[in-house]
Amino acid sequence: MKITRGQILWRGLTHRCPNCGEKTLFKPGAWFELNPDCPRCGLKIERDEGFFLGSMSLNYGATVWGSSPRC
Repeated sequence: MKITRGQILWRGLTHRCPNCGEKTLFKPGAWFELNPDCPRCGLKIERDEGFFLGSMSLNYGATVWGSSPRC
């Protein structure tokens, strides 16, 4: 079965496994703790290199813009 990008996006927004769709992304009883892998399909859930790069770039840009003198 082919998984579409829309399915992956929807599964991410509903906190489901992007591979199988099972609702096992987070540990039971914990709001912000991810399971290391999906118990149903075995997909490893981990952060890639550069995970924080986008947020750091955005914060840096906002800081530079906010602290620059305006005429």
